[in-house]
Amino acid sequence: MFTSPTTAAPDGALRPVVSALFDPGAGLMGTRTGRGAATDRLAFLLLVLETSPAGEVRLIDGPVDSQRGRISATIAALMGCGLPGASKIADRLEAMDLVERRREETASGLYQGTRMFIPAARGR
Repeated sequence: MFTSPTTAAPDGALRPVVSALFDPGAGLMGTRTGRGAATDRLAFLLLVLETSPAGEVRLIDGPVDSQRGRISATIAALMGCGLPGASKIADRLEAMDLVERRREETASGLYQGTRMFIPAARGR
């Protein structure tokens, strides 16, 4: 069972969170192996730690590369990597259904921005 970091043990222990994410067979990323697996695990853990109780990841403020977007910029800032690598991480996490990207549309049909959610962390 997933335990949100916001409701983790009072002493701040993250063991239940890490177990829920990475335990072999039972964790959300327990079966992820191969090239980039460790990077994806670290990125996902950092994103979970940035998640609100509603499951929304707080994205960075300020100007970002319009080609890569705010989600990639957030992952790049958390991981200390470049935007191309962060974009690949975001794509892999989305392909595993661990994160959800939502683009918000204005009344005129233009996209206002993107939001990122971690469904497993929602409402826990």
